[in-house]
Amino acid sequence: MTNQQGTPLVRTRVKDVNKDSIFLRLYFSTLFRKFDTVTIQTHGQFEKNTLKTDSLYTNVQLASWGLNISGQDSTFILVIAKFQDECTGNFDVVHDTISLIKRDNLHYLLPSRR
Repeated sequence: MTNQQGTPLVRTRVKDVNKDSIFLRLYFSTLFRKFDTVTIQTHGQFEKNTLKTDSLYTNVQLASWGLNISGQDSTFILVIAKFQDECTGNFDVVHDTISLIKRDNLHYLLPSRR
């Protein structure tokens, strides 16, 4: 393979824990990619995490966070993932965004604007 297309972030899952907390799980394609760390920024705070192998999918790793979002009717999350392309040896950084809106004490993902 000499060319890859698409973003490495292949799935985003948000689960409500209670009215003030969510569990965020991000899935990344690792086909010919070696990830270093994944960082999220929300409400001015940065949180790093390492990727773990997912048992459901081949060539997919995931990172997860528990987030307190009390008092927020909407939440904007910036995702920053550093990786190395195993074919070329080049390093790259992926930036993506996640927007959540709270309705009836549940959080809903808003469509991405790609």
